[in-house]
Amino acid sequence: MIRTGLKVFFTGLALLGLLTLSPVWAAAGIYEAVVPVADRSAAARDQALQQALGEVLGRMTSSGAENQEAAAALLSNPGRYVQQYRYEGGAGGSPLQFRVTFDGTALEAAMRRQGVALWGRERPPLLLWLAYDDGRNRDLLGSDDRDEIHSALQDAAQRRGLTLMLPLLDLEDQSQVSYSDVWGGFLERVVSASRRYQAQVVLVGRVQRLGSAAWTGRWSLRVSGRDDSWQSGGADLAAMLDDGLGQAANRLATQLSTPTYALGATQVPLAVEGVANLADYARIDSYLRGLTSVQDVQLLAAQADRLEYLIDAPGGAQALAQAIQAGRILERADMSYASTQLLYNLRH
Repeated sequence: MIRTGLKVFFTGLALLGLLTLSPVWAAAGIYEAVVPVADRSAAARDQALQQALGEVLGRMTSSGAENQEAAAALLSNPGRYVQQYRYEGGAGGSPLQFRVTFDGTALEAAMRRQGVALWGRERPPLLLWLAYDDGRNRDLLGSDDRDEIHSALQDAAQRRGLTLMLPLLDLEDQSQVSYSDVWGGFLERVVSASRRYQAQVVLVGRVQRLGSAAWTGRWSLRVSGRDDSWQSGGADLAAMLDDGLGQAANRLATQLSTPTYALGATQVPLAVEGVANLADYARIDSYLRGLTSVQDVQLLAAQADRLEYLIDAPGGAQALAQAIQAGRILERADMSYASTQLLYNLRH
């Protein structure tokens, strides 16, 4: 288990180094959504809550039928998972929007209890090489570009919970990859040029305007040595890119999701916040494993200063909470979701 924890932390450090090489559009909040709302009435709010939760659940899993069935159970009571919400706009003719943040930990626990494979918060950036033909210009999209395609891609990535990275298109890139390489889908040549970015996932796309009311795209994805390709379309640029990135997200969720299973009566989700370093991690792991009420400890995720575990405690959540309370390592932080997850802060 220590070895697993080390791998998680060092992977995070490697990712930080990668992000300094090229500008990145990071997904701002996997568990946050902004949706249009008709007005401020309770009925409109409930409808917006359900739409927003559906968008968030779509980011967490692939679009398989079994996952949609599990999501339907959560959508029946979206308010249960809300952390905060607010209305935006609505003045001066601007559209009224509803921004809501859900409790990601509670959502993950609920989905795990139904045996759903989750695509968690640790998501590798996609290095995107995009060749476009808008009827006037043919070019590659680079990190310094700011145009309609750039803006539409950023919006689509945010909706899908993706982190996109664009190539610098400096002299080094230009010496290895041309517009024709990307347009022609010569994946090996593009992947070779991508090594400088240490990219785990490479997405190659070509998009084209067919007329005043149609766009089309062709996409190729390389992840873990596996290739996949598909087409997208839309009445406008934004719709076509949203379709293309949506299919990319679904494929990544299928490949990168963490297998899980329905929680038994003795399996208790537990999270610890305030973890600063590997020494803290080792201290927590040793403490949890030393409790007489604990049979097994599984580290599920490490994100920033937070660790998430699945604890096998024969006495259940209440017995585990009582055992932890008797010690001086962890301090109970939140009672709101005691039925789905125990949340603690690390004492320093």
